[in-house]
Amino acid sequence: MTPMRRFFALLAEHVRNFFTNWREYEAPVLTKLRLTVRNRVRATFSTAQCCGHPGEPGC
Repeated sequence: MTPMRRFFALLAEHVRNFFTNWREYEAPVLTKLRLTVRNRVRATFSTAQCCGHPGEPGC
């Protein structure tokens, strides 16, 4: 698998997980929005590129 193909495969997996977590998480929309912002900010500034909350919206 070429590096570019591997990159797009990982990107597709992350996008699927993002929308699955958003759809399946049982909470009001405002809570989901708050968690999404919190988790994306955490992941953006983390060296691991992970928010540490798998299964939550935005993760």
